[in-house]
Amino acid sequence: MKTVRYIHKIDVYGNERLPRFRDAKIDTEFVKMYESVITTLLRLPDCPANLITYLSHKMTEENVVHHNKFTRESFNKFIYKLWYDEYKQNGVENPHEEATAKQYSDHTIKKAFSVLTDKGLLIPQTRGMFVVNPEYFFKKSDKARLDKIKVVLEMKSGVRDVNMQIIGE
Repeated sequence: MKTVRYIHKIDVYGNERLPRFRDAKIDTEFVKMYESVITTLLRLPDCPANLITYLSHKMTEENVVHHNKFTRESFNKFIYKLWYDEYKQNGVENPHEEATAKQYSDHTIKKAFSVLTDKGLLIPQTRGMFVVNPEYFFKKSDKARLDKIKVVLEMKSGVRDVNMQIIGE
C-alpha cells in the first residue's frame, strides 16, 4: 500500500488560498489481472462487461476514452469480429448472420456507459469524455498510476478542473 496525498479542499482566508490535504491508501501490489475478474466481481451485465474490456484496450496513455457514435460503432465492429471468428472457427453455417445478431443496439451501448460510470469504472470529464479509472486499468508505470489517481481524487473533490489546473490558483 502507498499513500497518495491530494488536495481535498481549498480554504480561502482573505486574499490567501490554503490547500487542505487528504490521504488515500492505494494498493500497489499487483498481479496481472484479467478484465473478466472485475466484470465478475462487479456483476456487470454482458454489454458493460464487454465495453469496459474494449475501452481498456482503446484508451489513450492518459486513460481517456470518448463516448460518441464512432466509439459505439467501433465497439460493435469489435463484437461482430469476435463472434464472427468464433462462429467461423466452429463451423457455424452462417457466421455473418449469427455475429450480426450478437451486436448491441446504440441504446444498449449508451446504457452500458451509464452502468460503468455508476460502478466507478468510468469517470466523467466533459460531455462525451471519460477517464477509465486508473485504480483498475492503467497502461503506464506504477508512479504514473499513482499520480493519475491523485489527479482523479482531486477532480472528484472539486479542487481540480478538467484542464488539470488547481481551482483558485
